[in-house]
Amino acid sequence: MLDLFLPSECGGCGAPSTRWCDWCAAELSVAADQPHVVNPRVDPGVPVFALGRYANARRNAILALKEQGRADLVGPLARALAVGVHRLLSWGIVPTPLTVVPAPTRRSAARRRGGDPVARLARAAVARHPDITVAPALRLKALTRDS
Repeated sequence: MLDLFLPSECGGCGAPSTRWCDWCAAELSVAADQPHVVNPRVDPGVPVFALGRYANARRNAILALKEQGRADLVGPLARALAVGVHRLLSWGIVPTPLTVVPAPTRRSAARRRGGDPVARLARAAVARHPDITVAPALRLKALTRDS
């Protein structure tokens, strides 16, 4: 009945009557060999990791979080990120203390979004790790498009 007044759809695939479906949860799950190192166009001087391709349910959920205000997606996205961080720690790839640096957002976009959803996601993912902090250490250059 609530769907008549507040329609819900999956943040990953758009399936009706659910905020996050089992199929998208499975697609977002972190594979045994993930995270893996990625090579950005500009070398930041520190390792950069990815949990998978920016496509399908992963991409849709991130865009829904950022552009549609789907704060309910912080939970599933943060759980996936937390698994990735835990693996990097257990594999000995990153030491503690560790600082997670979320991708920056423009102030105007943060105001429109009710805050910085990427930083919120990062904080949720590492909330149980006392030796991990989240720092907004990056800034966008003037005329750089917000992602």
